[in-house]
Amino acid sequence: MLDIKFIKENSVFVKENSAKRNVKVDIDLVIDLYNKKNNIQAQLDTFRNKKNENAQKMKGKMEQSERNLLIEEGKEIKNKISEIEEEYKTVSEQYIQEAMKVPNLT
Repeated sequence: MLDIKFIKENSVFVKENSAKRNVKVDIDLVIDLYNKKNNIQAQLDTFRNKKNENAQKMKGKMEQSERNLLIEEGKEIKNKISEIEEEYKTVSEQYIQEAMKVPNLT
């Protein structure tokens, strides 16, 4: 399997090689899925950081109403993380499936 960095930098060459080897693969789709996967990972990291910050805020003394707000916010963040993880899993699987179609160089 070719490195994604090589595929991105030499997409025209990889497309030509795929055509020569009679392999039907959409190189642009592979690159798009890779970029989408990375963007989703960045979103996931952002929400995980928010979750950690929320947990840190709850460690101190505070009013019960303020604590309840933080708990609700934490639940919302947790649900959002679950949604994003599911999307990441789907996109990652699609990326791997498409990337495996890319033939080695001849």
